[in-house]
Amino acid sequence: MNGLFEIFFGLAFGGVGFGVFLICFFKPQGTVEENAGIGMLVGGIFALVGIGIIVTGVRKMIKVIKAKKEGEHYSAKIVAHEPDYSIRVNGQPAISLVVRFKDSQKRLRQEVIKTGSTKWRQFQVGATVEIAEYDSELYVISKKAEMVTIPEQDEIMAPNAAVISLTGFTASAFPAADPAGANVSASAAPGAAPAVPIGMAGAMSVACPGCGAVSMVMPGTTIVCKCGRQFRLTEDHMIV
Repeated sequence: MNGLFEIFFGLAFGGVGFGVFLICFFKPQGTVEENAGIGMLVGGIFALVGIGIIVTGVRKMIKVIKAKKEGEHYSAKIVAHEPDYSIRVNGQPAISLVVRFKDSQKRLRQEVIKTGSTKWRQFQVGATVEIAEYDSELYVISKKAEMVTIPEQDEIMAPNAAVISLTGFTASAFPAADPAGANVSASAAPGAAPAVPIGMAGAMSVACPGCGAVSMVMPGTTIVCKCGRQFRLTEDHMIV
């Protein structure tokens, strides 16, 4: 998340509040005195909340800028999507990325990173995304993911790889969806997760460790990809 959403939302929210405050302060003709007082109070509260949201957004933006300049940069593979209910656009939750990468200490990690965006097509499962780690936090640096191979990809995506998480996040089911909230089939966009079949409501989109093809997998089950690679999705959503 780069803080832009908070800044724009804060400007809109606070702007409305400040506008109400000014109208009630100058008391246009016909304004009831008691209503003007209440309007100033409510408008002032909205304006202050908006300022607080803007400050939060600016702080996030500063962190992202520092992460780009001073943080450790890694190329990570996207293995799944997660819903981020802290941000909604037209009722649709933003997405977080479940990624795998090797850090500067050569540790194989699987982490979840918030994007602040609902545009999942820019971050398709199986693609590579640039991330940065700064002050123990992870940030998505790329504007979109690319279908490219990274060094040690076979080891990173190996089904029996031992991965660790330093952020404390765990994954849950989140099939890829379009902005309207409908599941998208694999034919709708290259690399996109297929629609969830009937009886697969708990499934999640997972990239094959071998070829990167996306399949819908139920936690606790083992599947064989079309490339012949067999892998299992554990109950805690780890690929083994």
